[in-house]
Amino acid sequence: MSMPLTAQADKWRERDLVKQAFNAQVIQLKADFESRVSAIALEFSGRGRHYSKHQIRSQIIYNLSKPKKTRKPMLRNAWAHAEAEARRLKEGTLPALPYKEEYLELLGEINEKISHMRT
Repeated sequence: MSMPLTAQADKWRERDLVKQAFNAQVIQLKADFESRVSAIALEFSGRGRHYSKHQIRSQIIYNLSKPKKTRKPMLRNAWAHAEAEARRLKEGTLPALPYKEEYLELLGEINEKISHMRT
């Protein structure tokens, strides 16, 4: 079953309007971004190591284009986190969140092992 010609034309018009609205917002965002970068470059050029506006602008764009830095989970970090959570449970300062019973039991076991290691 095909759509009537007018319905299909309306659908295409709506797509074009959405595309134009999107592109207009992107253009505005780019203009705002460029003006903010230029303001920062103007403010900091000639200071410190006497960077030029172009160098500062390039540095801003480079910093923004770098991938977001994330910490890789490591075993020692996970263990330290678990010990800290177990300590909070023992002290009664663990946030009041809906923890699974197994998790709370595990934290209790960690507390027992830590107390045995210290004695």
